[in-house]
Amino acid sequence: MRTGAPKANNGARFSSCRAKSLPNMLAQQIVNGLVTGSTYALFALGFTLMFGVMGVIFTYPLLSGIQATKSAYGAFVMIAFAWIIVAGYTSINAVVKAELFPAA
Repeated sequence: MRTGAPKANNGARFSSCRAKSLPNMLAQQIVNGLVTGSTYALFALGFTLMFGVMGVIFTYPLLSGIQATKSAYGAFVMIAFAWIIVAGYTSINAVVKAELFPAA
């Protein structure tokens, strides 16, 4: 059993602990930000590369297929596929350029 009045805890015990951990927490947040940012950059560059290569590889087959098709539905599907490639490349490329060359 406890006897007597409880002692007041004014946080003096932890002041030195807080002072030592602040630089560590700051360094940890900087490292976390760099790791997260580099992960996003790698994903964006991968998508840019993927859509760019798809645009180069599939341009001639898509245009040849649209010219040779007799079905309106087939032509629509091929045009829609080309739209997806162009939209993906354009959107991802804009994000990559905005990250690499930020506005002053």
